[in-house]
Amino acid sequence: LMFEMMAGRSPFDIVGSSDNPDQNTEDYLFQVILEKQIRIPRSLSVKAASVLKSFLNKDPKERLGC
Repeated sequence: LMFEMMAGRSPFDIVGSSDNPDQNTEDYLFQVILEKQIRIPRSLSVKAASVLKSFLNKDPKERLGC
Protein backbone atom coordinates (compact mmCIF):
# COMPACT_ATOMS: atom_id res chain seq x y z
CA LEU A 1 0.00 0.00 0.00
CA MET A 2 2.85 2.37 0.85
CA PHE A 3 4.40 1.75 -2.58
CA GLU A 4 1.08 2.48 -4.30
CA MET A 5 0.64 5.72 -2.34
CA MET A 6 4.15 6.94 -3.18
CA ALA A 7 4.47 5.64 -6.74
CA GLY A 8 0.87 5.81 -7.92
CA ARG A 9 0.88 2.21 -9.12
CA SER A 10 1.25 -1.33 -7.88
CA PRO A 11 4.81 -2.62 -7.42
CA PHE A 12 3.70 -5.72 -9.30
CA ASP A 13 2.27 -4.07 -12.41
CA ILE A 14 3.22 -6.01 -15.48
CA VAL A 15 5.17 -3.83 -17.91
CA GLY A 16 3.45 -3.69 -21.28
CA SER A 17 -0.01 -4.93 -21.98
CA SER A 18 -0.72 -8.41 -23.18
CA ASP A 19 -3.72 -10.08 -24.76
CA ASN A 20 -2.46 -13.43 -23.48
CA PRO A 21 -5.13 -14.71 -21.05
CA ASP A 22 -2.46 -16.72 -19.19
CA GLN A 23 -0.93 -13.43 -18.05
CA ASN A 24 -4.19 -12.34 -16.43
CA THR A 25 -4.35 -15.11 -13.85
CA GLU A 26 -3.66 -15.17 -10.13
CA ASP A 27 -0.91 -17.76 -10.71
CA TYR A 28 0.86 -15.43 -13.12
CA LEU A 29 0.63 -12.59 -10.59
CA PHE A 30 2.24 -14.82 -7.95
CA GLN A 31 5.02 -15.65 -10.42
CA VAL A 32 5.60 -11.94 -11.06
CA ILE A 33 5.73 -11.23 -7.31
CA LEU A 34 8.28 -14.00 -6.72
CA GLU A 35 10.52 -13.55 -9.76
CA LYS A 36 10.36 -10.07 -11.26
CA GLN A 37 12.45 -7.17 -10.06
CA ILE A 38 10.49 -4.26 -8.61
CA ARG A 39 10.93 -1.00 -10.50
CA ILE A 40 11.14 2.04 -8.25
CA PRO A 41 10.21 5.34 -9.93
CA ARG A 42 13.14 7.70 -10.37
CA SER A 43 11.00 10.55 -9.07
CA LEU A 44 11.22 9.15 -5.52
CA SER A 45 14.01 10.20 -3.20
CA VAL A 46 16.85 7.81 -2.43
CA LYS A 47 15.55 7.37 1.13
CA ALA A 48 11.99 6.65 -0.03
CA ALA A 49 13.26 4.13 -2.58
CA SER A 50 15.37 2.45 0.10
CA VAL A 51 12.41 2.07 2.46
CA LEU A 52 10.20 0.65 -0.29
CA LYS A 53 12.89 -1.82 -1.35
CA SER A 54 13.28 -2.90 2.27
CA PHE A 55 9.54 -3.52 2.67
CA LEU A 56 9.38 -5.44 -0.61
CA ASN A 57 12.54 -7.52 -0.16
CA LYS A 58 11.83 -11.04 -1.39
CA ASP A 59 13.86 -12.59 1.45
CA PRO A 60 11.68 -12.56 4.60
CA LYS A 61 14.79 -12.61 6.82
CA GLU A 62 15.96 -9.32 5.31
CA ARG A 63 12.53 -7.72 4.77
CA LEU A 64 11.69 -4.67 6.86
CA GLY A 65 8.81 -5.37 9.24
CA CYS A 66 9.11 -9.17 9.37
